[in-house]
Amino acid sequence: MNRYLMAAAIAAALTCSIAEPIHAQAAAAANNAAGVGGAVRGGVMAGRGGAAFRTLRGQNAVRGHAPDFLREWIADNAADQIVRRMTLSEKLNYIGGTGAWDIKPLDRFNLPQIYATDASLGVRLSSPAGVSYPAGQALASTWNTALARDFGASLGRDTRELGFQNVLGPGFNMYRTPYAGRAFEYMSGEDPYLGAALAPDIIDGIQQQGVWATLKHLVANDEEENRLKINVKVDERTLRELYLVPFESAVKIAKPANIMCSFNHINGDQACESAHVESDIVKKQWGYSGFIESDYNAIIDGKKAALAGTDIDMPQGIGMNEANLRPLVENGTIPQSVIDDKVHRIVKQLLLFGFTEGKTSTDNTQTADERLRSEGIAQKVAEEGIVLLKNADSNLPLSSRPLRIGVIGQRSVSAPPAGFGSANIDPYEYVNDIDGIRAAAPSGSTITYIDRMSLDPGLTPSVSGFTGAYSYAGNTVTRDDSLINLNWNQGASPFGGNFPDAAVWSGQIRPTVSGDHVFKIRADGAVRVQINGKEIINNGAGTVITPTIPPTLPVSGTISLKAGQVYDVSIQYERKPDYFSTLGGFQGVQFSWAQLVPTPDLASYDAVVVVGGLGSEYEGEGFDRPFKLPEAQDELIANIAAANPHTTVVMHAGGGVSMRPWVDKVASVLYAWYPGEMGGKALGNILFGAVNPSGKLPITIEKYESDNPTFANYPLPQNSLQSTDIDYSEGLLTGYRGFEAKGIVPEFAFGHGLSYSTFNYGNVRVTMGNIPFLDDRNIVGTVRFRITNTSKREGAEVAQVYVGENSPSVTRPKKELKGFVKVDLKPGESREVAVPLNARAFAWFDTSATAWRVDRGAYTVSVGAASDAIKGSDQVFLPRGQTLSVHDSLPIVMPDWARR
Repeated sequence: MNRYLMAAAIAAALTCSIAEPIHAQAAAAANNAAGVGGAVRGGVMAGRGGAAFRTLRGQNAVRGHAPDFLREWIADNAADQIVRRMTLSEKLNYIGGTGAWDIKPLDRFNLPQIYATDASLGVRLSSPAGVSYPAGQALASTWNTALARDFGASLGRDTRELGFQNVLGPGFNMYRTPYAGRAFEYMSGEDPYLGAALAPDIIDGIQQQGVWATLKHLVANDEEENRLKINVKVDERTLRELYLVPFESAVKIAKPANIMCSFNHINGDQACESAHVESDIVKKQWGYSGFIESDYNAIIDGKKAALAGTDIDMPQGIGMNEANLRPLVENGTIPQSVIDDKVHRIVKQLLLFGFTEGKTSTDNTQTADERLRSEGIAQKVAEEGIVLLKNADSNLPLSSRPLRIGVIGQRSVSAPPAGFGSANIDPYEYVNDIDGIRAAAPSGSTITYIDRMSLDPGLTPSVSGFTGAYSYAGNTVTRDDSLINLNWNQGASPFGGNFPDAAVWSGQIRPTVSGDHVFKIRADGAVRVQINGKEIINNGAGTVITPTIPPTLPVSGTISLKAGQVYDVSIQYERKPDYFSTLGGFQGVQFSWAQLVPTPDLASYDAVVVVGGLGSEYEGEGFDRPFKLPEAQDELIANIAAANPHTTVVMHAGGGVSMRPWVDKVASVLYAWYPGEMGGKALGNILFGAVNPSGKLPITIEKYESDNPTFANYPLPQNSLQSTDIDYSEGLLTGYRGFEAKGIVPEFAFGHGLSYSTFNYGNVRVTMGNIPFLDDRNIVGTVRFRITNTSKREGAEVAQVYVGENSPSVTRPKKELKGFVKVDLKPGESREVAVPLNARAFAWFDTSATAWRVDRGAYTVSVGAASDAIKGSDQVFLPRGQTLSVHDSLPIVMPDWARR
């Protein structure tokens, strides 16, 4: 049917009053207009969102019957009816949140409260918590859009089943530096195309479950230190070609219900007050019809935010509220239409998702089987996301015969490591690394945790414990502590609910080997550690605490000790009185020590697995992360590798870390990221070959931090609360683009990842269509090549397509990722692979024209196993230049599911 006739039919049918359910009538009208009979596919879901939960936008909902433009038209008209009847007071109160992250109810119009969960990597704030999924970087390492969709659907199901309607995720900021504390959350890696390819599938996967997805954080949010005062200075072309691209792809293809603006400033404007980004680009040029919400109290100026395009002030409307905005509306400073548009956008999303037909529910209805299904997705992401960086002499997979394996590192016996903050899910249940290794090991194997080489506060050996003298408000209490592993929030204080002001512990230790030993202490204040009177740790007045979400950072020191000798240990602690625990911040004292020198018997193990990295102690929200491994891990790993040539390092981190001190000495390196609650099972399966690794790095890992193209432009101001500029002067040459431009060889290149299989590439060729005019949205060329599994093991390979202009008229990277495909091949199997290209694969952003420009000339199209492992290429000549629309052009080829 002609779309205009269909619209007319809908208009005739849409005569319901506000008091009546809008959606069932609208859906029926859509079906009648389209000539479709019968019930909506997928049926009707009771519970969260009411009786017609899927009516306009849910799993197997109207999408199968009515096109998107029609559903949008219906919702727009219904939202208009509601907005016209609302008072100004109702409108101004509606654009401020309630609770932690919720949309206020408005009973007069049957608008229920919408409950949100800060849940980019799993559902928080539920009891029990939802499944803990792997970090965003792990998902990006899968290079698998189908699995990304499965992840989104799983997260969406969890959200719905655990009683929420809005997922505050996913995050698609770019990985620009190795320091960014929240980089672990984000799913773009360092490449805009990779993020643009994954974002639509994740978001649509979430929203097909009948819940909102919140795309965050808009934009250039790559420093946590002093994050409220950071001003990102970025030129327009760099902003358009790099940092906005994943957001653009998500908005144009998946239509997220919600976008969250970030804490940082962009070219002088707080991100939630940037009219250029929010209104000019996102809403006008991209045609976004959802709503934009602020990050937590991110708004500084309510008037500026309202005029810029932020639609709701979270969580409590501190800046955008009736008291602040009513006078400005009444005197015409803020047009009434601006407020109406904000309310319209929010209400429209309630209508699209069927949230207006009954009160929403916070009930937890997830069954054991449903949780198992989600755990299966979490395990699959972990398995495909783990990257085999090095595998000398086919050290892995480990033998199928009974083995004697030593496991070193406290991270192997704790819950799977994760980043700190709002993306951290305290897993309700989990498989840690050592249990995963034990479960996957051949029958008869012996798996030994070597605790004396592991910094574990729960197992720290001493001669006879420690004597602690605690003080609070002038009172002193003395007691014996077998371990110093004390959490004041868990009842460890001798003063009951009051936390000690200070404490001094004394005890003795007796090393079993001679050589360097490392001591570590984690505390919410000032600490000093002395060994036989020699100070080895002193953090001054206490760890620098961020003013927003304070972590407590551990400190460590090393000293050489002699075997068999008894050493006196003195620990002094003074609690920082202004510290408070937020989002899991630690309050207490944890002390541990370990030997850095292996005992002679380490050489007798068939294999040694060292589990190292960072974790929530060292990286997360509110603070930035180190590039150098803490806790003397470099020395430890190098010593272990010298003692046993069959050493595998398992690295848990949310971004790159320095590996130069030991990477050439170990046999294998597995980059396991933060693998979620099923991470141990995934690791065990890969170590023993039940799963063939297929992950590829979504980032470049540098040899030295000074190699990174952004190194000179990352000030790390240590929460000075002073406005600080970050100048993105590297422009487009970040990540692998910058390394190639400067001729710097990284430790491991973008796209690198090994397999237990081997693959051969051949016969690369490109065919182009639609020349001389390139279509804005559709496929304009196809890259074809043959890929063969030359091994005796089934495996998957991620083949990457890069495009570079041979003689550009403006500065451009030598090559840029513009396509990829993940191919599963049986032993000896060979397959012809086709990767489509769209016009944007050849384009750069012309700021003078506010358009994408494709230049006339020659281009090199390359295919490779990594950015530094090109296997073949072909030349393409475009006979004429042209411009592409900022509204219509897409960063990626439109996925098949979005065409339907």
